[in-house]
Amino acid sequence: MLTLYSKGLHQAAKDLGLGMTYGAGNKFSAGISESQQFGVAYGPDGRYGCFTELCGGVDIDVEISHFVCLGFNTSYDSVGGSSFEIVEEADLPGVVSFSTSQTFPITSFDPIQLGPLDGTNDCVALGVSPDLGLIPISAGAYICETVLDTVIGDAGQPAAALCGDGSVDAGEGCDDGDVVNGDGCSSRCRIEPICGDGNLDAGEACDDGNTAGSDGCSASCALEPICGNGLIEASETCDDGNPLDFDGCSLLCQDELPGDIDGDVDVDRADATLLVGYRNMPLSVCPHCDLDHDGAITVLDGRRLALLCTRPRCATQ
Repeated sequence: MLTLYSKGLHQAAKDLGLGMTYGAGNKFSAGISESQQFGVAYGPDGRYGCFTELCGGVDIDVEISHFVCLGFNTSYDSVGGSSFEIVEEADLPGVVSFSTSQTFPITSFDPIQLGPLDGTNDCVALGVSPDLGLIPISAGAYICETVLDTVIGDAGQPAAALCGDGSVDAGEGCDDGDVVNGDGCSSRCRIEPICGDGNLDAGEACDDGNTAGSDGCSASCALEPICGNGLIEASETCDDGNPLDFDGCSLLCQDELPGDIDGDVDVDRADATLLVGYRNMPLSVCPHCDLDHDGAITVLDGRRLALLCTRPRCATQ
């Protein structure tokens, strides 16, 4: 129900010095009427919370509808509890209706003994009326029970201390101007752990200060395998801490085959032919041709390649 929260109504309740409600629900009426409403209530003292209202009574109209309502109450606390509502309703033919109701607290089991008027509720409904609006004006009387569940605040809280007003007040750890969870500041104005803030919070395996992937720490703050970090992870068969080929471990962190000069995962005559072509040339032209690691490409490397052949008689094929 907090998806119906409105910062504007929260502030309006404070400015007007009234309790306010905004909710939505549905109604079924055929002489005997039932309705239910769910929404958010706001108090002038900074409190707000969810409410659920169930009503039953009599109504001369016949309809099934869904509605939204805006209510005004003498105080935040007067939203909850048992109440008696008198409803007046105006219909457009079979589609839209407008209603206003006056709310009185029930102070005893005697329905005649009602408290003073403590609220009004104005609603717009969209639904189906089988009489097609032949009764343009209708009225009803309901007994309602409203459960009010306070989300934040207390009667002694200063009116200016509103979570979601963008100002960090006493008792708040943060206030980002909304009451949405999961954005670093909760709907109760408490600091939330958030991936990418550079702090290693509970449930995070890492936090490198960003939400980019492929850098070792994922966007959900989980460790990712990364070739070249010196750790053998996931599908890696080696990791020598550098992104170089032909040093025994490839830049994809897979074991390399010594003597496989052409990179076809085989040591054969093709490799021997390449090696002969590089003989006596600078080592820089083919660093992985120095199979005996003496710092030069010589006939000795050719002899070494013959011993590394993966095919029988590859040196003569």
